[in-house]
Amino acid sequence: MAIKRTGHYSVDYELVPLELVAGKTRTMRDDFISGCGHDVTDAFRMYLSPLLG
Repeated sequence: MAIKRTGHYSVDYELVPLELVAGKTRTMRDDFISGCGHDVTDAFRMYLSPLLG
């Protein structure tokens, strides 16, 4: 199961073959990590808001 963003505040859920996603690593974008390296930015909070509601 995968979460696919369809807009700024909307997502769809879709089935994805396991071999397409297993063992894949997705790292955070640099603009999501604060300058001190120990916090997140407002850009990350905006990105995450559809998942948190």
